Amino acid sequence: MAKARHDDIDISSALAAEIKRRREKAGLSLAGLAERAGLSQTYPGMIESGKASPTVEKVFAIARALGISLKELVGEAERKVSK
Repeated sequence: MAKARHDDIDISSALAAEIKRRREKAGLSLAGLAERAGLSQTYPGMIESGKASPTVEKVFAIARALGISLKELVGEAERKVSK
């Protein structure tokens, strides 16, 4: 399946960057985010490095762990792609 792209930014990369930005803003380590979201300890790092593409269920769990809505997390990534 082709990735949705705008210029050189795809939605997967934008989402990964937004997760990392929000995680760092919250003062969470990768392991801390994994624990809060109920994910394996290595999975958030795989997402942030582009080695994993999370399901919507996992993105939802990450958003909740970050204290934000799925709409807010994905919406910000979408705005970056749409610039």
